[in-house]
Parts: sequence; structure tokens; C-alpha cells
Amino acid sequence: MNHYEVLAIITSTLADTEVPSAIVKIEETLKKHECTIHYSQNLERRKLAYPIAHQQYGSYALIEFDCAPEHIGSLEHDFRLAPELLRHVIVKRSEVGKPRPLFKEVEASFTEKRPARKEIKTVSLDEALQTVEQETKEAQKNPAHAQESSVQPLREDLMAAQPGSPDISQPLSDEDLEKQLNDKLAEILKDGI
Repeated sequence: MNHYEVLAIITSTLADTEVPSAIVKIEETLKKHECTIHYSQNLERRKLAYPIAHQQYGSYALIEFDCAPEHIGSLEHDFRLAPELLRHVIVKRSEVGKPRPLFKEVEASFTEKRPARKEIKTVSLDEALQTVEQETKEAQKNPAHAQESSVQPLREDLMAAQPGSPDISQPLSDEDLEKQLNDKLAEILKDGI
């Protein structure tokens, strides 16, 4: 005798209280074909991946059993003729297994293992402007450091980005530069970059 398992989808036209009786009918069919049942498990009602016989839901049943290989063909035939079964599959197993966890338990274990999402730090426009103002004041206090800082590249970027802007060689006043930088920063933050 070989060891097998059958996974059957029971029609949704049966009420939840009638599903155990349908599983008993499957077990009786197995016993009729001289099979020894190890365990039977009702895996509850689930939504099907696609409609089968115009039905969206089905109740799953899993049964492990031992049976002679010559009885599998007639067993398949009887399952195909059973009106309470939408689909079934019989698979040969190497050894007796343990009852499977229910679908809900498996789904719960997947959600527990999912890593938490990283939170994105958002900065308000006021905070960004305060940071720019603070860096500008530090640059004004230390003029030697200001020349080495990124103010000059920003000035060049601002001038190049504006069509019809004056030549870069013409210096901007600090007030004009600060106003343009604030406007550019507000525009960047508004766009969400």
C-alpha cells in the first residue's frame, strides 16, 4: 500500500454545517476502495482564485490515507462523479504527515514575519528655511569659510537655471541671493524633492 493525500474543494452550495457530512462521504468513498484513513481535516471556506462552475467560494478538505495503487483510478472516477466536489487532487506522499495548519494560521505567520516599514522623516518648510538662514548667518560670520562653502555653486546653479538671467560675473547682493535661495528652496520643498 502506498501513502496518499487528497485535497478536495467542496461546493459552496452546501451550508457550513453540511460540509462535515460531505467530508464523511469522501471518507466513505475511500473506505469503499479499501483505503486506511490516517487523518481528515476541514480547512474551512475560502475564496477561489477563479470561478469554478460559476462559484466563487469553496470549502477545502485534506485527507491522508493508505491505498493500493490499483484502486486510485476507480477512486478518481468516483470523486469526479461526486456532485459535492468542485475539484480534487490525489498526491502520493512518502510518509504520513502531521495535520496542516489552517489557512488563517499560515497567513498570520506570514504577517508576523513581515518587516516594519521605515519611517520617512519629513521636514516642514519653516524648518528648512531656518536651516538655510542659520547656514547663511554662519557663512556671514566666517567669510573665509563662506568662500569655501557651497554658496557659490548654488549661486551659479540659480543663475544658470533662470532663463534671461544676468551674467554670473555680475555679483548679486546678499539680500538678492538670500531671496532667490529661499524662493528656490520653497519651490523644491513644494515639489517634494
